[in-house]
Amino acid sequence: MRLKPIDQQVVVVVGCTSGIGLETVKEFARRGATLVLAGRGQDDLNATLDAVQAEGAEAITVEADVADYGQVQNIAQQAVDTYGRIDTWAHVAGTPLYSKVEDTDPADFRRVLDVNLNGPMNGILAALPHLKREGRGALIIVSSVDARVPLPYQGPYVASKQGLQGLVDTLRIELKHDGYPISVTNIKPATISTPFFEKAKTNLGFEPGLMPPIYSAKSVADTIVYAAEHPVRTLNVGSTSSVFQASRITPRLSDATIQAVAFKGQQTDIVKGADAPNNLYQHIEGYHRVEGKEPGMYSKSTWLQTHPAAKWVLRGLLLAALPIGVALYVRSRRQRKLSLPQRAGQTISDAISSLASAGVVASLISRFRPRQKALTQRLRRTKRATVPVLKDRYERVREALPDARHTIEHLRERLPNLPRRQQTMPEKLMSKVQDIMPKSWFPAQRSLPERALDRIKDVQSKSLFRRGESIPDRLAKKARDVSEDIREREFFRRS
Repeated sequence: MRLKPIDQQVVVVVGCTSGIGLETVKEFARRGATLVLAGRGQDDLNATLDAVQAEGAEAITVEADVADYGQVQNIAQQAVDTYGRIDTWAHVAGTPLYSKVEDTDPADFRRVLDVNLNGPMNGILAALPHLKREGRGALIIVSSVDARVPLPYQGPYVASKQGLQGLVDTLRIELKHDGYPISVTNIKPATISTPFFEKAKTNLGFEPGLMPPIYSAKSVADTIVYAAEHPVRTLNVGSTSSVFQASRITPRLSDATIQAVAFKGQQTDIVKGADAPNNLYQHIEGYHRVEGKEPGMYSKSTWLQTHPAAKWVLRGLLLAALPIGVALYVRSRRQRKLSLPQRAGQTISDAISSLASAGVVASLISRFRPRQKALTQRLRRTKRATVPVLKDRYERVREALPDARHTIEHLRERLPNLPRRQQTMPEKLMSKVQDIMPKSWFPAQRSLPERALDRIKDVQSKSLFRRGESIPDRLAKKARDVSEDIREREFFRRS
């Protein structure tokens, strides 16, 4: 499923006179989309049109109430008549109602369902024929975290959003079964700072407050714009949305948590009666702005969702850190049982082992062909700079070989029966060189990584680590070796 770039799309945004919808059309305009602005209140629609045109985008306005199917159909028809198609339909419009379930008026309840549930359904019925004819497109529904999490004082709103969740999921399955490449995205914001709450009708006797943490409308707008270009099933805005939805795995614990924080979190000292101006049945002027009374922060989790590469890198780091943390914990537990000399020896052994492992890994990595041209060039430059140095050292060793061999032969003639363990330092050095040279440090037909691997394999692990010996044993052995060397020098001096 491939969606068009934003600057090639005709986007319909329903509910764009304030809050999330207003910020969304501005973001679409900045990205170069052609817009159809729909909502209630022609004056606010004209103000939105001016804001969009100031960003350099082309747009038209259509006044409509989403609860009226005929008016929603007119939105789609105006878009097709003007621009010939619809590429993305973003339904943002919604209305709240703050009331206890037992105090809710049946007419108010039906109105909330008409706007929040029947409204998106009307939009789906109006947009789908045009999206199918186009052969692809995006249908974006802005729902709420309330679609999964019940909140007190918001029974009608929660009921409409949970019904909307089932409607959207069912539609997605049906479209996939019928073979239509249409992306259906459900966006679930947490608490967003907009005039949405200020315009709400309330039967509680006070103006409802915003439950923290509070996020900015731009967080939601970015997810809508992202979903218009990338097929995605669900986007949660704000980490609180994800946490609360995950908490429903244990409903009783989740209910207890909500009961402890949600009642107090929504109570304020601002008095507001049920007869105060609200937007439940009609549009009210004076709220043409994005932000609400309280400032909202940008959601970091939203940024990760709209940047998949960064999200997978973070997941990889977390998965890699888990075994490393376990290993460090186990190691610390073991080291607590060791004495100080033993811990020092263990640390030195680990360091040497890490260096050896790094050499092996570097050799293996160098066998793979780099995909990036710049990396290939750096490897070639490193090889050109390293090979002459190694060859120069090899030549110096070869030049020193005749003199060293002559010295050894001279010593053997003078001391034919000298055991190997009583050899002089030059003779020991020459023996070591003879042991190394036949293994061919620099064979002509072998690559540098292969030669490095051979040298690493030749290292005697027992001589490097000596894990079976303690620090005092190693010091005593070193003292014996030094005493033996002194006796050898005295012996040759007397002879």
